[in-house]
Amino acid sequence: SCFKYLSTIENVLKQDPDALNILIRMFGLLSINQENLIIDRISAIFASTILDILSNKLDEVLTIIDENDWIYFSQGLVALICVKLIDHRNENETCNTTDLIARMPEGEQRDNAAFVLLDLFYQLQRRLPKNKVMELYRLVKPDQFALDYLELAVSLETYIDYLIYLLKIRQDTSDDMKDDIKNQLDKLLAKNHFSITLFDIGFILNYVKEKTDDKSMQLIQSIFQTNNTLQSKIKLELSRRNYNISSNEFSLIHDIIIHLYNSYLLYNINRLQYLTRILNSRYDRTSSYFLAWFKYFLCGTDEDWLIYKELTRQWTECFANDQKILYEILENIDSLIDLWTKASLNNNQESNFFVTYMVAQCFRQGTFNKLIS
Repeated sequence: SCFKYLSTIENVLKQDPDALNILIRMFGLLSINQENLIIDRISAIFASTILDILSNKLDEVLTIIDENDWIYFSQGLVALICVKLIDHRNENETCNTTDLIARMPEGEQRDNAAFVLLDLFYQLQRRLPKNKVMELYRLVKPDQFALDYLELAVSLETYIDYLIYLLKIRQDTSDDMKDDIKNQLDKLLAKNHFSITLFDIGFILNYVKEKTDDKSMQLIQSIFQTNNTLQSKIKLELSRRNYNISSNEFSLIHDIIIHLYNSYLLYNINRLQYLTRILNSRYDRTSSYFLAWFKYFLCGTDEDWLIYKELTRQWTECFANDQKILYEILENIDSLIDLWTKASLNNNQESNFFVTYMVAQCFRQGTFNKLIS
């Protein structure tokens, strides 16, 4: 119903700061909680319109607010920002929200408005765009900033960013927070607060491997790379995806299984079996798929655990009886030999193995005649 009459009062609000002040204070009388929060697009458009007008009139409005009216103005501003952000569709729709609070003069009123908005989103269990959360974090006084507010994070990556900020402003008590952070991470992972995708796994492994002298980062690395729940979640996702890995994901899998390997977080993953299942589980097998697999998993490492002879045998068995694919593979034999040689520069026996083996495959019973026919 408010939106219905907005066009009638919109011009008045643009011209009269007192009218705008009164309207915002009226919204301060509204209570927002999980039980009564039903936001539709019309409500969000209404809130956005009021906030856009306020953005242009903020300095004027702030000068006319009576000291006794500040609490209602702040609550009304928080309510309008909340309604707008909850229904935002893209980043462009987040302007004239938390930045309005940032434009208020430093002091108790601004501190209180920022804290009330942050706490409201926590109570509503609504997550916000990262830039808006960080804007609120910086506006809230350090002694009001609780670990609970990190639950506004939409991903493990943003959660880590929020942790870094928290530990930065709480440097004197960061070591004392270790157990609390561990417990929170366990809780969030257990209730699937974060998605755990291949990308997330790669990010986590890269983060815990990074060398640093930063105490906060070292603390976070220690918490993550010894977390049993995270280990289980990673195993679950890798196992779920093992039989459905596309060639476009080979680079990421190479990083996870080989380049960024973490013996604790990937403790239950048999890497050799994992690569073999990727090789044997695809139904849409093409020469390009096998060529990409060769590049990333046979020539991408000199790790001792990678039994290259057995993997090479399994690789060729996948297409040895498919004349078309075998022919297309052999058309690329020069580049394959080049990749193999570069990957085994310090091992002549390994370097010669591939050429000898592939020649033998060509002269297997019936294969050579099929290729030249």
